[in-house]
Amino acid sequence: MSGKLPYMFIVVSKTPSNDSTPNNTKNENNKWVITETAYFRDNITDNLLYSSDLIIDLLNGKIVKKRDDLREDSELLEHYMAKYSDKIVEAVREFFTKNPKTWENFIQQANKVAEQLDKKEE
Repeated sequence: MSGKLPYMFIVVSKTPSNDSTPNNTKNENNKWVITETAYFRDNITDNLLYSSDLIIDLLNGKIVKKRDDLREDSELLEHYMAKYSDKIVEAVREFFTKNPKTWENFIQQANKVAEQLDKKEE
């Protein structure tokens, strides 16, 4: 792995429903049938950038790419960070286990931010 910080890739794809129409992608309630797959990576390839519906920068809490223009970034972040919280913790733990120097840098940066916030509160 490189020294880049991890990203969380959510790839949303439509899947056909189990009825007699082969190309039907809606269920009996006329709702789209969607399957989500979460990929955790430490880099973004051109292919994933092109094919992904949503890319979240985990450590900075920012949307890198989204196709859903109906919802605000904050709403999407809240939804996906909660939905995949266990997987996020596991992915970040694995990343920092493989990259201990990055962990040390992350802790130093977090401490600086905490100090700045403490100074602002005074």
